[in-house]
Amino acid sequence: SLEMLAEALFTSPYHLCRVFRQETGLTIHNYLNQMRLRASLEPVAAKETSLTELSLALGFANHSHFSASFRRAFGVPPSHLRQKPSTAILQKMSKILTV
Repeated sequence: SLEMLAEALFTSPYHLCRVFRQETGLTIHNYLNQMRLRASLEPVAAKETSLTELSLALGFANHSHFSASFRRAFGVPPSHLRQKPSTAILQKMSKILTV
């Protein structure tokens, strides 16, 4: 949690968030979301698990939350990547995120 991270760094959650945003240009929440979305690219393309299982494993509240975040970040729903997976598409999509 944010509180645990701030405590481990001997600072307040507010200060941690402010410094993190100054240094990265992203909020902690946006940074974590981008990391989770980047981590989702290969499993989505591999089709080994359902999107619901994958979304829950990555920490999204549900399949809809994951799909909406994926679409916002990459411009297409995860089902589109499942239909047409390729290395070139995965590389292009991973470069979209600023992390």
